[in-house]
Amino acid sequence: MVVIGVTIAFITGAVILLLAVGTQTAAVAGQFNDPGHAVYTNGSESATAATHLPIAHVTSNRTGEQITLIGLPANTSLPGVDAQLQPPQGVTTGGIPASESYTATFVGSEMTQTLPVSGQSTTDIVPTHWYVTDTATVERLGVTGGFDITALPASPQMAGVPLTGALVFFMLGTQEAIAALLAAILGAGVLIAVTVYSVSRMSVRDRTAAIRIIRATGGGPITVAGLFILRALLVTAIGVALGYAGGVIAAFAAVNLAVTIGLPTALPIAIDAATIRILGPVYLAVVLLGGIAAGLAVAPAVRSPPGELHSGQTRTLGWLPAWLRPRLIDWRALVPTTATLTAFVAFVLLVAGIAGVAGPVVAGDGVTITEPDSPHPVASRVPAGYATALQDRGIAASGEILSFGVRDGQPYITRGAEFDSFAAVTDARLVSGHSPTAQSEAVIGTALANTVDVDVGETITLGGSTAPRLTRVTIVGTFAATGSYDDQLIVPLQTARHLNGLPPGIVQFVRADRLPAISTSDRSIEVIDVAPVGSPVVGDSSEIRLTIRNLQAQAVTETVTLQFGSQTYTQDVRVGPTRTQTTVFSITPTASGPTQLSAGNVTASVIVREPTALQLDGISTVVPPASERLVRVRDAAGRPVEGATVRVGNRTRQTSEAGTTRLPPLPTGTYDVVVTAGDRTTRTRYDVSTDATRQLQVAVQVIPSTPTVLDTPTARLSVTNPWNQTLTQNVRLTSDQTSIFGPQTVTVQPEETRELSGELPRRRPGRYGLTATVDDAPVAERSYRVQGDERLVAAAASSGRAGSTGIGQAIEAAFGNLQVVSVTLITLAGAMTIGGTTAGFAQSIHARRQMIGVYRATGASPLRIVGLVVRDAILIGSVAAVLAAGLGSLGLTLLGRAGYLTAFGIRLPTVIDGSLLPIVLGGSVGLAVLASLAGVVTFVIATPASLLSVPTPNHTGDNRGEANE
Repeated sequence: MVVIGVTIAFITGAVILLLAVGTQTAAVAGQFNDPGHAVYTNGSESATAATHLPIAHVTSNRTGEQITLIGLPANTSLPGVDAQLQPPQGVTTGGIPASESYTATFVGSEMTQTLPVSGQSTTDIVPTHWYVTDTATVERLGVTGGFDITALPASPQMAGVPLTGALVFFMLGTQEAIAALLAAILGAGVLIAVTVYSVSRMSVRDRTAAIRIIRATGGGPITVAGLFILRALLVTAIGVALGYAGGVIAAFAAVNLAVTIGLPTALPIAIDAATIRILGPVYLAVVLLGGIAAGLAVAPAVRSPPGELHSGQTRTLGWLPAWLRPRLIDWRALVPTTATLTAFVAFVLLVAGIAGVAGPVVAGDGVTITEPDSPHPVASRVPAGYATALQDRGIAASGEILSFGVRDGQPYITRGAEFDSFAAVTDARLVSGHSPTAQSEAVIGTALANTVDVDVGETITLGGSTAPRLTRVTIVGTFAATGSYDDQLIVPLQTARHLNGLPPGIVQFVRADRLPAISTSDRSIEVIDVAPVGSPVVGDSSEIRLTIRNLQAQAVTETVTLQFGSQTYTQDVRVGPTRTQTTVFSITPTASGPTQLSAGNVTASVIVREPTALQLDGISTVVPPASERLVRVRDAAGRPVEGATVRVGNRTRQTSEAGTTRLPPLPTGTYDVVVTAGDRTTRTRYDVSTDATRQLQVAVQVIPSTPTVLDTPTARLSVTNPWNQTLTQNVRLTSDQTSIFGPQTVTVQPEETRELSGELPRRRPGRYGLTATVDDAPVAERSYRVQGDERLVAAAASSGRAGSTGIGQAIEAAFGNLQVVSVTLITLAGAMTIGGTTAGFAQSIHARRQMIGVYRATGASPLRIVGLVVRDAILIGSVAAVLAAGLGSLGLTLLGRAGYLTAFGIRLPTVIDGSLLPIVLGGSVGLAVLASLAGVVTFVIATPASLLSVPTPNHTGDNRGEANE
């Protein structure tokens, strides 16, 4: 009864937990809008499609290559896309700079047409190298294909791809994992049959004499069999009731324990209609199975004539060597022991395989470099240059991007990577074809090719991962790799960035086989920039700003030293883990002139001014007539000078409280400007010319001024109108021909200053330029330097992750739940295996109870009996473990070939690998030993006399005389 209860507890707990995993994952996915679903067609539009995007494969005379031209219908909304689609005028593409345009001739299957092409992105849903136009143009050139886009139905098991597939991927992947585990759980029914059969055989053996008398006195076979079957049904039903209670308790206890120790899980445990629909038929089948097993066990006893019934003798197998002969457990226990251990081995293999899926889905093995504080590698953003920096040092490294997709209802993983770099960190090798050479090419693992039924040369559609996207790639090769990497699609980084909506030069993480060696003598805190705040002045307190970064994964406090000329300043600084912060030093210069600043390995040169020096700001070399440009007079400390005299020719102006005044209106010519304030004087020269124009004055600042490779710096523009009239002009900021923002139209009143800002991209270490233009004319330039070395890469690799995002929550929930379920079910499976094996051993030990009585009567201690049983259990259990390993692998292999063993698109292993084999064999033998101890405990506590007695029925026919029944 207890053995059956343990087995039912396993089935009950497993079903409750697995249903909760599916419910919880669906709830997480339900927090997000359903994406659209796209099916690629050969050109004809489906009647059920909400939107059809036609495609023409045409040849451009500009490149001579075939390009993809997609048509957008006007005023059309796509699921998951906020803005309505609007077709462009002519043709647009993101494959050329936004400022570039040209005219090209496109040769289609129906006609040839010349169209204007501009470099701007009309929609993000298709790759930047595709060309976009209106649907009428595509139809004129000749439609060769297209996308039918509909709203995703309740069940994503349909042809095509979702526009945003990550959450659908995790829903379907979790369902696959649940289905694989349920396949193993159903195998527990075999244990029920073995258990009931073993117990019934013991009952028949104990009651052989009673059966003989009942049969001899007129009792029919049906009567005897009915009694045993009824008894088995009752025992099984009670065991089912006990197991139900134990399974429910185990499920709740597992979740509570997981929450207590901090595992990321929130399983909604509930006994609802879905649970009853599954468990009800299982319980009924188990009870009926118990009755059938009892009938099979008693069949030999009711078929034979009463005179031929006997208790039977165990076989001694005297032909075996002495060290292979069990003492108290018969070799016939090998069959039920092998059966129970086979179910255990198969289940452990499945759980280990599903757990192994989490590694490559989360990021990969080896060293993984992610952004500090990212909730998950999918939410991480790091420069792709990290991989290059490591490769330059002879370290195998691969910048990668994970995309979670679904194709025709089958979830799978797409990994963005340069294939050679990916192969270097995974030992992958091409089996056929070649590695991708264009954004529209991909290579596929041999296992995934079999799963999704794709061959080299086929073109498939890919949907977005965390953003609504579409693209098409041609499979140009297959590769073989170890583990689950063989179940992945490898696409170029540009394609993966499109699928995830990532900017150029960014990857989610970098994998490497190792990190650069960092000297233990290196300081934890590094100074990455030093600069004065304003102009230092002799005798005045000035500020020097230091930008510092902690290279460690924990907070650090160190003493930072600043050298200002011959003066030395120190300050204790505390910086959080892998953080960059600014620290200000207060200094008082003692001498004027050029002065060197140094802190750590960073130096800078500043000019220290005398307190009496004057400075004229805002003057330009050429101004238009009557412009009255605004100028400002400051002292050396940057303070405005009120009442200063500004003389131009024979005209003078006085500065205001803010130190400002306007230059007097003058005819064309060259003029000297003399500024006087007390005994202080400064002078400059400018021209008045009719060729000069009024332009806004722009100052560019980078914050932080010297960013690291881990920073996302900001460019701040101060736009000032120094003229005597309102100006409306277009301001734009570029960095090495890449637009940061603009052109942006701004209107600035006289003497007004407006602030504009834009986010600069993360860059590799080096110096980069910024150019501000007003109405396409350069007005200000600024360069900045990006700091970075291998110590920063190492720091990033050791940084922790915290927080949560939508997709991060889905990932953590999916795999956090699977961890809880796996640990719980392995525990229950172990208890179930012990129970089932105990029944088999108990039957064999019970058959030799009189031998145990002889041992005990001749002086053997209970410990001696236990030692003999354990020795037999190790002997039989070892053979059973080897057989179970082979049979379990064979059973899983057959299920795998039938397509039932996949999780998240990855085929689960069906063969025990070398690292897992000792654990499986050792665990199986250990369970056999525990089962033997459970089976012998009744006999070692019994008296020798009770073990030696032969049970005989009394006159009433009951069995009270039977010892240890």
